[in-house]
Amino acid sequence: MIHKKLIACCSVMICLLLKLASGSSNSAVGPTSPGVGDQRPLSHEASDVEIVVTPQTELVLSDLKPVAKAGRIEGMTYRIANPTDRDVTAVVIFWEFSLPEGVRRVISIDDSWVADKPLLSAGGSEEKALDAYARSRTGRTYKIVARVAYTEFRDGTMMGEDEGAASLRKQRKDFLNSYTHLLGVYENRGESEFRKELYGGRIDGFSKARLQRIYGADGVIAALADIRQVLQTWSHLL
Repeated sequence: MIHKKLIACCSVMICLLLKLASGSSNSAVGPTSPGVGDQRPLSHEASDVEIVVTPQTELVLSDLKPVAKAGRIEGMTYRIANPTDRDVTAVVIFWEFSLPEGVRRVISIDDSWVADKPLLSAGGSEEKALDAYARSRTGRTYKIVARVAYTEFRDGTMMGEDEGAASLRKQRKDFLNSYTHLLGVYENRGESEFRKELYGGRIDGFSKARLQRIYGADGVIAALADIRQVLQTWSHLL
């Protein structure tokens, strides 16, 4: 009889300890930090994303809006304004995306150095979409940090970070190298191979888009004229 009572008491005590342990564990678990293994629901809205804009140059970023589709963040739009009295030629923006997989960095470069019109007129603003959005495999984005890292004006003045300037120089070199390559393809192998390389080759995306537009509208003579004019004007950057 005493043995049975002891067993019953032990059972009650074990149950109480389990309940206390369960209550203690639940109270200690708060929201988990974004990171690998985060098991929060996959459904996600644009309003869930924390937006931080760090001012750098004189240009102003605003209205950053993640675009959500079916509970997944798939891209974003933003507005960039030029409150100065000078036209802008190029802008480099650094982006950081906090995702379940970790923080990913994207550098976006808008450049009008070979165009006839400025990228952003004095006092003007423009709404843009970020093409290089860092997507998570879960469709979740917790935080976006953006800053204008470098700006180049049409009057030749520049401001910003060395890394931003280096990114812009690299893109321009890639552009000129692609133009040099395509000119060599035409001169050595003819228009057929030039066209294959223009539409299927591994060349800089900016130069490819520009030349495809010229070639499609006005043919190979116009495309070659643009290549030669750009190389003559800007080959000192190589």
